[in-house]
Amino acid sequence: MCKYFKFQFFIFLVVVVSLPFFVLSAKDNSQKEIIIVDSGIEFQIQTQSKNVSQILKDSKIQIDEKDLVFPSGETEINSGGKIIIKRAIPIKIIYYDKTIEIKTWAKTVKDVLNEKNIVLNQFDRINFKLDSEIISGMEIIIEKPSPKIIKKGSSSKQEKQTSALSGLATWYGPGFYGRKTACGEIFSGDDLTAAHRTLPCGSSVRVTNLNNGLSTIVRINDRGPYGGGVIIDLSPKSKEAIGMGSTAPVKLEVIN
Repeated sequence: MCKYFKFQFFIFLVVVVSLPFFVLSAKDNSQKEIIIVDSGIEFQIQTQSKNVSQILKDSKIQIDEKDLVFPSGETEINSGGKIIIKRAIPIKIIYYDKTIEIKTWAKTVKDVLNEKNIVLNQFDRINFKLDSEIISGMEIIIEKPSPKIIKKGSSSKQEKQTSALSGLATWYGPGFYGRKTACGEIFSGDDLTAAHRTLPCGSSVRVTNLNNGLSTIVRINDRGPYGGGVIIDLSPKSKEAIGMGSTAPVKLEVIN
């Protein structure tokens, strides 16, 4: 009888010790490999979840209400299946003194303005052409026109409005040759041009290097720069005209 109980106890120990291994083995067998393509970036995950929504939730992949997911959330995915995520484009609209951050599927600036029901007044200034393509991180700036001060005895045609601004200048060129600028021109490093965030395309600006006093007049034909403290990006020819290295403190005078 004692031998019988010893044998039963031995069987019990074997079952208790082996049980976790069977559980783990069964758990491993339920794992499946899923391919996720998020905005063109492909990676693999292992999951036990069945449908798309649960897989994304368990993988801590956040989905915005405007993002698109294929297939739909309730679709069950087998091992080797693929989930594709297409993200809406994040942009910022600075409309007068109001800042709006949105995600959009709009193709052009005009489409975005229509989407947000923004109607431009006749004299509003906008830093991109309406047919400019929407890109991630874009800042669309809409400003009210500054009132012109006309001296007594003169007309607006006779008086040219000028304003001055000081800050840091940088330059750009490599990687941009032959590409279309935000103003719709083809970039060339051999022209006296520059990029500015808000000045109208085609504006003439006198740029003076405060280190050496050299100055030149450039034409705004692109948008940028977006780095902190930098107020203008010069083409290679503009940079050489004021004897600038990689950066320089400058004064800008808007001529027209």
